[in-house]
Amino acid sequence: MFDVMPDGDWGGAAWRLLDPRPLKAEAPYTYFIPSTAELARLEPGDVVMLEFVAPNPDDYAGQRLPVQVDTQTDDHWFGILMSAPHNLAGLEAGSLVEFRPWHIVAVPETRADANAHEEEARFLACALVDGRILSGAASVGALERRQPSPETGQTSPYARIYGETGWVFYPAGLPRMADQAMDYVPIGLVLNIDDTMLPLLRKPTGTRIIRWREGWRTLPS
Repeated sequence: MFDVMPDGDWGGAAWRLLDPRPLKAEAPYTYFIPSTAELARLEPGDVVMLEFVAPNPDDYAGQRLPVQVDTQTDDHWFGILMSAPHNLAGLEAGSLVEFRPWHIVAVPETRADANAHEEEARFLACALVDGRILSGAASVGALERRQPSPETGQTSPYARIYGETGWVFYPAGLPRMADQAMDYVPIGLVLNIDDTMLPLLRKPTGTRIIRWREGWRTLPS
């Protein structure tokens, strides 16, 4: 996850650049990074975001900082740090930073894919989920889509921003909890664990689905 370039200013004794690709692989529906097409649109003068971290992650959280692209040579790029980091020795505003395109964690709006934000919002909209699914103690055994509740939506900042899906996820082989005991979280957190039901999530309110053999079965309404 942390990259050090022996012959360049890839990182110093007090900092490294975060490689976001392993995080994307672990959480594909809730951790978003630029697409290949977005990276290909970048030109010198564009301001991108890189994440700088201390060698010991316990020291300080990563800092996303703006870097203006200066030169692009194959996959070795250079840019100018636009703002000063907190407590990372050897870095200051104006520092020359060497990086690879895949270090970039955000691109300017002018270079973003047309529907990038809509796609992200789709997976950040909320669902009711049994916490045992999120903890890994149980798999998804059933799901149903209800009419979203305005009262429930007020309990989550994600719901207030991205809306709610109406989906409810129940565990396999365990008693169902009351709604009040369940977690109200972005639906992408469930899909990070099991995305086999993804094609079914556009079904309408009133849909009930159970795990059936190696797949899913929609119950009659």
